[in-house]
Amino acid sequence: MSDADFKVEIPDHLWKKQFSSETVMSAQEMIDFNLEHSRKFMEGDFDGIMAESITDDAVWEFYPNRIRITGKEALRRYHEINYGVVIEQIDPRNGEDTREYYSTTTSPNMLAHEFSCVYTRKDGSTFRGYTNAVIPFANGKMCGERIYLDKDMAEWFEEGMGEEFFNLPGVERF
Repeated sequence: MSDADFKVEIPDHLWKKQFSSETVMSAQEMIDFNLEHSRKFMEGDFDGIMAESITDDAVWEFYPNRIRITGKEALRRYHEINYGVVIEQIDPRNGEDTREYYSTTTSPNMLAHEFSCVYTRKDGSTFRGYTNAVIPFANGKMCGERIYLDKDMAEWFEEGMGEEFFNLPGVERF
């Protein structure tokens, strides 16, 4: 079999239409960009994230929760709240590093990561939460994330974000 036998056509789906780009990033460029975005998040650099990491029309979606976050104000608030919920638990500088990375894959302007971490619930019990993040890029920036969570992770995420978050403009259930 030749490489041509394994060619995969990328479907002309909504996200591709929604985030058209004049440029195509290489796999390494997207990985490096995402690492820099993650560094900003780990350091609490929300100004840097808003100015340098994401497009003005970025969209974050969470499944199976069916939560969509749009607009820079809502996305900033998401990052701020999520920072307080997540970083304390997964930052290797705070103790044992429980992160496990399973796969990374790319296609034109699309990066996907599969990973897990051990999290602690409010009742003190722990669980390993599994996440798949699909990250589209447009014109050299992230234009969103589709985040697929396992059942425990989905419940933990909602609990951590708090009720007020779901009343913010730009946060909706669909």
